[in-house]
Amino acid sequence: MKGQGIQDIHKIRFEEEDGTEVERDWDSLEREEQLNILNSGKQQNVSETELDDEEIELINQIRMSRMSPSQYIQSLIPVQEDEPHYTVDDLSDEELYMLDL
Repeated sequence: MKGQGIQDIHKIRFEEEDGTEVERDWDSLEREEQLNILNSGKQQNVSETELDDEEIELINQIRMSRMSPSQYIQSLIPVQEDEPHYTVDDLSDEELYMLDL
């Protein structure tokens, strides 16, 4: 019931036909009204958790890759090399000096 915004079951707000709001007790409600309140929360929660086709396809791609979601995301990030690496970078200053002579 808290999921539907009902904090106190003894003070459930209803809107009358004339637009005014009244508070009613859960026990004073008819069985059909109680069921409507309970079912309205289920319908809202279902629509919030339903996946569209693109989301389902993404989840299936992650599963087929046999990676964890974080590994899958990392695989999509392009590898960027900061600077090119040359073989002279591996030589000491003395070796460079000797080769330069």
